[in-house]
Amino acid sequence: MSNALPVVSVLMSYALPVGRVLMSYALPVVFTLCSGEEYCGDYLVSGPQGVPDSALSASSFDDFNGLHQNPACGRLYMYEERSSSECSAPNAAAWCGKVGDTYPYIQVKFNDVKKIAGVALQRRKVPYLTNHDVSTYQVLVSADGDDWEYVSSEGVDQTFYGPTDAAEDTITHSVFSSPVLARYVRIKPMSWTKPPPYPPCLRFDVIGCAQVQDTGKRRFAYLPLPAGSIHESDMIKEEHANDLRECSIRCHRDVTCRSFSYSDTYSQCKTYNVNKYTRLESGVDEKISDKPNLYYFDMTSIDLHMIIDPETRIIYKVITQRHNKEEAMLACANFEMRLLVVNSQEKLDLLYRVKSSSLALGTSLRVNGGWYAFEGVAGWWDGGNPPRPVKKELVRWNTAIETEADCLLYNRNELRRNKCSKTQFSICEI
Repeated sequence: MSNALPVVSVLMSYALPVGRVLMSYALPVVFTLCSGEEYCGDYLVSGPQGVPDSALSASSFDDFNGLHQNPACGRLYMYEERSSSECSAPNAAAWCGKVGDTYPYIQVKFNDVKKIAGVALQRRKVPYLTNHDVSTYQVLVSADGDDWEYVSSEGVDQTFYGPTDAAEDTITHSVFSSPVLARYVRIKPMSWTKPPPYPPCLRFDVIGCAQVQDTGKRRFAYLPLPAGSIHESDMIKEEHANDLRECSIRCHRDVTCRSFSYSDTYSQCKTYNVNKYTRLESGVDEKISDKPNLYYFDMTSIDLHMIIDPETRIIYKVITQRHNKEEAMLACANFEMRLLVVNSQEKLDLLYRVKSSSLALGTSLRVNGGWYAFEGVAGWWDGGNPPRPVKKELVRWNTAIETEADCLLYNRNELRRNKCSKTQFSICEI
């Protein structure tokens, strides 16, 4: 889509949360414009926005020796104690084909088309037999479940390799030479430790985008922004504009622009190089019609990659790659977010819901905060801005204990200490 095309404004009745009251207005609150690229690194099968067990199927499976090993058992990190509804105990902690199956495969059906960037494979859980571990495999994709194509590179069907590490939780990530659009993804084992007629076993996930963005589109949405939320140093330019539409186009055409504000009274357009996602404090009663400037922010990332918790209204994103503390902070910053600051029981409850929704996340999530000095005082800080002392009721250790190089980690509905250098999945918030 060319930048010369007009901006699309959506005139709609829009419910804005003001404190705990929803106030509706008929205003152009969303603009769709062109440009930008999307991030594709989510676990689409067992991640926070994963699929139900009914979306997984296979060429065959056999509950051998009373151990369930149907397709639902083929999720990453499937252990007996983490069984899903269709993979009850006792299970073999993997999908396994049936003896004699000459074309074994496992596949997933998504509810709509996804942008697929690769596949993650995990071996069967020890201490079960490991002579069914997949050595090589190929990937097929389909739009309708009938016509299938191999994932290829320069016209040659790609062959990928399974985990070779002896550790049961080792994951091999296989990245396609270029992403593909598909609704169905099939994993076809080509070779495994003990050859046919013995069957292969595996745990898997599909790496990609939870939602597919229309090529080059950006979306700007209205945000109630308290005065003083943006510093003058964040402003790119201030100039005259005939209307809100013209101001939005100027921001769109400037690749450094992340948000803009417009004053109809003064025909004033300001563009900024930052996004400010600010939630109004409870009790503030503010109408759009009373505001001298209407502030719009780039909500493309929220639409595509982030989740709004229905109970707390917190916007969050789970990073499904393992990072140390510094890497996790950078990963969050790429989405203009920060590591989640856990400063209340509501935040702990949110983490519990997130963890419960995904087997792939394992047992722990890296959050903000740790032991460091703030304004000359060393202690356990929550990582907020400004940081506050970690609340004792949220942790499982004596916070008077002095330590170094320790960060905070969520585990089993509590905050725990964890080395900052250890790699973990992470959770970000706006």
